[in-house]
Amino acid sequence: MRLLTLGLCLLLAGCSVGRRGSSLEFSQTPGGAIVTVQTSGGSSLLGELVGTRDDGILLVRKADAQVVFVAGPAITLVTIPGYGAVRSFAGERRRLASVSRYPGGVSDELLANLLSAYGQVELVQVP
Repeated sequence: MRLLTLGLCLLLAGCSVGRRGSSLEFSQTPGGAIVTVQTSGGSSLLGELVGTRDDGILLVRKADAQVVFVAGPAITLVTIPGYGAVRSFAGERRRLASVSRYPGGVSDELLANLLSAYGQVELVQVP
């Protein structure tokens, strides 16, 4: 009986339930992932994913080093090299946040500091 119990304990100790840490997707650099965003208005943006908000995403656009906001409903596709594509902002907000520069979110104070660092007075809204 002891041998059976010992065997069962060893078997259960080798099993795992749920996702493994190695399968979680997080940014591999101090900055956010470089992404390409397509919008319903026809815009295509390449930039660093800075963070997500309840209503959209913040990027530092590569073309002009401006901090821009893209509203969630306007996002039709976000391509993340090495991670795949996101087609729904609402359903994939957490995934986008996990590869952003600020996965915990961007507070109003942090946003003001970012805008100041990039020489901006206000956030650029992308249609």
